[in-house]
Amino acid sequence: MFADADLEAAAAAAPGGAFDNAGQDCCARSRILVEKSAYDSFLELLEPAVRAVKVGDPADESTVMGP
Repeated sequence: MFADADLEAAAAAAPGGAFDNAGQDCCARSRILVEKSAYDSFLELLEPAVRAVKVGDPADESTVMGP
């Protein structure tokens, strides 16, 4: 992630890229490379996006990720 990227859009999309398929595939998508000058700003945006991923019963419409 370069400092001139749309950090808001990237932070909003990152949880889906990192946690998609609940880890049930053979991809290790656990790293996001962020330019040092954008790191703090990106983390401030990323944390609430990750916290918004509700893990739970897949039959519950408010669940974002099930088992």
